This record gives sequence, structure tokens and C-alpha cells, in this order.
Amino acid sequence: RAALVEGRFGIAPGHTCHYAKHAGSTMARTQLVAAQTVRFYEKHFHLPVIPLPVRRRILAHHLINEGRLLRRDHARDSVRQLWRAWRLSPLNLSVAAHLFFTGIKAAVRASTPAPHHVPSPLSRPGFSRPPGIVKVPPLSICIPAYNAERYLPETLQSVRAQTYTNWELIVVEDGTHDGTEALVAEFSRQGSQPVIFQRHARNQGLPATRNTGIRLAHGDWIILLDNDDVWTPDHLASLLTCADENPHANLVHSGSILFDSVTGQELEVRAPSPAIVGSFPLSLFLGEYVIQPSSAMLRKSLWTRVGGFDPTFRYAEDREMWMRCAQAGAVFAYSGRDTCRYRKHATSLSTNAPPMALACALIFDKAANWEEIPGEVRRRHAAEAWVSAGRLVLRKDPATARTYFARARRYRVTPRVLTYGLAAFGFALFRRPASAKASPARSAPRPPPTRNE
Repeated sequence: RAALVEGRFGIAPGHTCHYAKHAGSTMARTQLVAAQTVRFYEKHFHLPVIPLPVRRRILAHHLINEGRLLRRDHARDSVRQLWRAWRLSPLNLSVAAHLFFTGIKAAVRASTPAPHHVPSPLSRPGFSRPPGIVKVPPLSICIPAYNAERYLPETLQSVRAQTYTNWELIVVEDGTHDGTEALVAEFSRQGSQPVIFQRHARNQGLPATRNTGIRLAHGDWIILLDNDDVWTPDHLASLLTCADENPHANLVHSGSILFDSVTGQELEVRAPSPAIVGSFPLSLFLGEYVIQPSSAMLRKSLWTRVGGFDPTFRYAEDREMWMRCAQAGAVFAYSGRDTCRYRKHATSLSTNAPPMALACALIFDKAANWEEIPGEVRRRHAAEAWVSAGRLVLRKDPATARTYFARARRYRVTPRVLTYGLAAFGFALFRRPASAKASPARSAPRPPPTRNE
């Protein structure tokens, strides 16, 4: 990014830095590194600074590398990435060879019949399975916590009330020191399930805290839960049933009921209709297909493949993650049940309109090359998102608004976009200077915190 803004680089002579290489360092987690590298080049694929043939060749190379690393354990995902590489570089013999052998491997695995499963007489759908009777992959429930002492007990109680009990709980406190640790310790003593607690030394934000919890997880499935939301007792059981009915799905979710934090009154039900499910992924791109984080269950392999939640997004990080998963070929499945209860606060991050609008515009920027969405739809919504972000800051910060309207013009040049650009220029030109009484040393007000900031 520094190079793209014409940063000047210099190299000092000699080797004066010693880099310590650890076996467990990030560089050793090759699949995660490969996924993040692909994500990096996809993000910058549309930049004209680098010639298009070079961009295509580099992205294809890293897609091949990721597909090769996924071949042993995730043959279908490997074929998908290699197919994307072949579309970028159809004359590359290396791509063709990898795609051929990986496709054969995936076909052999698909044709191999699964072992016949005889249900245990002590096991019934929707109820916990006794340990040692039926072996099932453990679920990892990941809770990010920030000043969570007030609502966390109710959240933990909804976890304890689950009819399906083969899970582990991971709570990561993001730089605060209230009573969260004591609450988690007491919860751990009340049951037999594994409980992990970890604290960030300093606040890192909600996406980074989610990633920390998921890295600590041992389960094949990751269950997301915010520290103030709650579940109905059949939440985990219904998600697992949906996963069994959709064996190719790697992201399963329920519907959500929004309720007022003060009165407890139900405000809204967020669940996709059959028409919205049928128009996926376009409905996800348009914002019609809404998935609350606390309603979602995703495979850890999917989280690894897409590189986790993006820590640069303090707002709308969940929507950005779901769209990135869909672009990576993830299969979504809806349970048909409203088993998640989402607590709505008067000061929650969704009420912070300007930074939320900016986050949405950046999400459309990242999806600019999503081939499954019609190009005109991508361009129109990206332009509208940048116009909306600019309108919200037009009076207070016309200079920033001008940059947002300029971003909109990259996608579409319409009379509306041009009018707002001229308005921003006028506001910046004729804006009254700041009062001389204002202290220059006074810092700008900090934006309202997120749920985990």
C-alpha cells in the first residue's frame, strides 16, 4: 500500500536484523498464510498500476499453491481454487496437471460410500450424546468479551441450557479487567465441558478477538456468540441437524430475534425468506441475506481458508466475512429456526451511521471483482455506498466527503454523483474557518466504541 501511494523505499547496507523463526509461528501455518496471500492479491487485483497479465499470473500462482496445500484434507476446496487458477491462466500446464489429479482424488472420495451409522439407543436428536457412546466432532463456542460483566451471566446460562452438550467454550477478554474472568471460572466449575479463558493485554477490537478465540479452538465447527446475546436451548442441536441434512455446507446459521436491551420486547425477526435463499449469493451482496454472528456456525477449515475476520473492520466485520466466504465458494445453509436472540442496545455500533456507511463502501470495494454478481450491480451499489458515506460527513468534513464522492466516480459517473461532488467542493471552499477560541491541542472526539472496543 505504501508503494501504491508512491512511497520511496531505501535499503541500508549490511544485515543488521536477526529474525527469530519459531516452529509455531504464523509463517509455519502454511494453509493460513496461503489463504491470506490469495486474499491479498485478490484485494489488489483491480489496481491498474501492475500490468494485467502480471496480476493474473501472480494470483494464479498463489491459487495453485493454496490448492496444492488443501489437496490432502480438503480435496473439493482444492479443486475450487485450482479451477479459479485455470480460469486466470488456461495455458498453464502446472494448473492443468494439479487440477486433473486433484479432480480425480475428489471424485474418488465422493464415490467412496460413507460408513453406515447405527444410532445409539442412548442418543436421541436434540439431546446430548453420552461421552464414549457416539463419537462426534466437538464444537467450539467462541465468545469475545469487552466489559462483559453485566450481560455475560445470561449469555453463559443460555450455553449451559443447550440440549446438545458436547462442546468446549472459549472466552477471550479484549483488554478489560472487570468480573469476566471470575464469571467464566465459576461457569467452568459448574460443568464438565472444557473451558478456556484468555485476555488480550490491550484492546484489539472485535474481529481480532474473534480470531484469537478461533485459533484456540479444537473443534471442527466454530460457534460464534457475542457476550450479550443468548440462544434458545435447541440452538446447537438445530444447527447440527441442518449440517447433517446439508453435508456440503461449511457455514450454517439460524434466524435471529432482535430484542430491546432495556425492556426485553421483541423488535424484529431477521431470517431469510425462501426467495432470498434462492437468490443467494446476490441476496447476500445486496444486504437482503442477513446473518447475525451469534446465529452462525462455520467450519474452522473455512475460517482458515479465507484468512479469518479482517481486523481492519471495526464495523460490519461480519458482513465482510460472510461475503468473503461466499466469494471463496463456501456453501451456506439456513436451519429454518429462529434460535438466536440478538440484544439491541440504544448505543450499539449499528447506530453509528458514518463509520458504518464507510465500512459498507469498503466491503463493496473488496467485492468489486466478484464474478458471480453482475458487473452493473457491483458498480451501481459500490457507487451508491460511497455516495452514502460522503453524504453523512458532507457538512462536518467536506474534504473527506470529496474523496468519497471521487471513489464513487470510479464506478459510475452520474448526475447525482457529480452534484454531490460539486456540493462537497462548495462546502470546502466556503466553509467558515474554525473559531479562533478553539484550542489547537484539543484532540478530536473518539468515535463511539463498538460492542468489543
